[in-house]
Parts: sequence; C-alpha cells; structure tokens
Amino acid sequence: MFELKPCDPIVFRQQTRRSTLIVAALFVVLAMVLSSLAVMLFGEPGGDNFRFNVGGVFAGVLITLALVRGPFWSQAWLAPAVYGWQLKRSLMSVTNVMHKVTEGVKANDPVAIKLLR
Repeated sequence: MFELKPCDPIVFRQQTRRSTLIVAALFVVLAMVLSSLAVMLFGEPGGDNFRFNVGGVFAGVLITLALVRGPFWSQAWLAPAVYGWQLKRSLMSVTNVMHKVTEGVKANDPVAIKLLR
C-alpha cells in the first residue's frame, strides 16, 4: 500500500534530477560502448554499420532498464525517483476509477457521493 510522505519540494527536485542524470549518463556510456563493441566485432571497415550501432543502443536501453529496476531500485540515491514513480502510479489508479464515481454521483448513488467527498 502506498503512503504519502512529507518532503521538501526543492530537495526532492534536486535529488530526482541527480538520479536522472546518473541514469542518463549510465545509458549514454553503455550505448556508446556497446555500439562501438558491436561495430568492432561484427562491422565492416568503411561499410554500413548502422544496424550494429542501433543494436548497441538498444542493448544499452535494455541493460539500463534492468539495472534501474534491479539493483538500483533499492539504492538511497534513487529513492526519491522511485517514490515519485509510485506516487504517479497510485494517482493513476485513482484516476482510472474516477469516471465510475462521477457517474455514480450523477445517478445520486449515496456511496459514490460519500466517496467523492
């Protein structure tokens, strides 16, 4: 169950920007290294190596996602971003059922009216 936590917006923004920059830098490094490695191993000198570059970038995306959702997810430096993601998911689940509540209020359903209040 998700629980709201009080936090300073300025500090929260700084922490999420820092974690975003770390993840973005990790992705850029992985994509560059994997693309270069793919071209070095499978590419042709002077040939069209676009598919190997794209493959390296795609592999970089997959590895970055695996690292963020795996070992980085429980790290303290990523905690504010994880909290923000969980908050958005909780708000989305409320928004997804809100149309049913509004329809119930229009139909004078006492449970829906109480829930909306």
